[in-house]
Amino acid sequence: MIHAVVFDTDAPFRAGDAPASDVSAEDRLAGLTLLRRMILMAREAGAASATVVAHDPESARRWRSSEVALPIPVTVVEPNELLLLPDECDGVLVLSAQVLPQASLLDRLVDEFRAGRSVAAVASGAASGGPAVVHADDLRERSAAGESPTHAVEQLVRVAGPTVVDPRSYRHLIDQEAVAAADRDMYRGMTSASDGFVDRVFSRHVSRWFTRRIVNLPITPNQITWFHLALGLGAAGLFWRGGYVSGLFGAVLLQLSVALDCSDGEVARLKFQTSRFGSQLDVAADNIINVAVFAAIAKAAAGRLGSRLALTLGALSVIGVAMCVLVVLLMVRVQGRLRPGEASSLAVTNRLSFNDPVAPATTATMVDTVINEVTSRDFTVLIVALAIINHLEWFAWLAGIGSHVFWVSFGAVQLSMLRSASAKLS
Repeated sequence: MIHAVVFDTDAPFRAGDAPASDVSAEDRLAGLTLLRRMILMAREAGAASATVVAHDPESARRWRSSEVALPIPVTVVEPNELLLLPDECDGVLVLSAQVLPQASLLDRLVDEFRAGRSVAAVASGAASGGPAVVHADDLRERSAAGESPTHAVEQLVRVAGPTVVDPRSYRHLIDQEAVAAADRDMYRGMTSASDGFVDRVFSRHVSRWFTRRIVNLPITPNQITWFHLALGLGAAGLFWRGGYVSGLFGAVLLQLSVALDCSDGEVARLKFQTSRFGSQLDVAADNIINVAVFAAIAKAAAGRLGSRLALTLGALSVIGVAMCVLVVLLMVRVQGRLRPGEASSLAVTNRLSFNDPVAPATTATMVDTVINEVTSRDFTVLIVALAIINHLEWFAWLAGIGSHVFWVSFGAVQLSMLRSASAKLS
């Protein structure tokens, strides 16, 4: 197993003549202290437990008395205390609160350690080193000889096999300007695999503004999802009332709901609060809003289209949304057969990344591409445009017919892939 040792200073990675960082481990970056962020990143990289080496005695006391829950067991030692590793630990991931790595770098270091050697990241042209993974037995031996955790780890990092990495793989937070730059890059790089045109040109800008203002508050991603669901249902209520002003305000409220739909995933990734339930809740909320809005627009169109036609279009829209979801779920199962372990899920709308510049490039499957397009909310711009020109009844026609055109054509593609998969398995 991997055990993480996280220092509250940059001492293990600082070059001999390099200045020490003036950034505190308790400074916050995107809703988390740097120290907590490193512990959570270690967990994501596979660490089952962690030790914090606190050079500040007051900080150590605060951590020992802290009741803030962490997903892995964490012990706190001062620099001269004995460092005890779990018996089952074979590798030690060494991190510093002042050295911010890309997640892909930690994954790479752990993989290289699993291949049989201690490794330390060294960026070409960098004055200081980066994270490392060393053999636990080597650290136990030095600790048994009386070496302090700081000195023992520093020596092991220096003799570890250097792995030359992209300079963008980690960032040395030497001062507050570096922290501010990391914060800007973190928000600027937040994207989702399912971002459509509207997300790129509008929604992400609104969601980032919103996320920045709530990320330090005790608000969970699921609470944001419930909030944007309420906004979407509020928009549907305005559409239901009918009339030009209600339709216009409904379109604006719907667009705001779509923008905040991005924020739950942003907060989840920034604060390491992603969950399967959260992803499912987000997708369910999107589809509930779609059904409510489609039905409400059809009802409001009764004055121009007649009650019977409006009711028919509304029913077709709702059934169409249900069929789209059903076909997409079936498509997920097909991809699970074609590429085991890589099947998409409806959580695709929450697959947020930080635009990791050093992560291995991946190729989206056709299923991913189609599902991403389907789960985008670009159609809401059309609703805004039709609300402005006071012709929302046109959308009732588009939703009632278009949703069925989609699931039939997409289902045909799915059937073709199913036959292809069956042929390969037979």
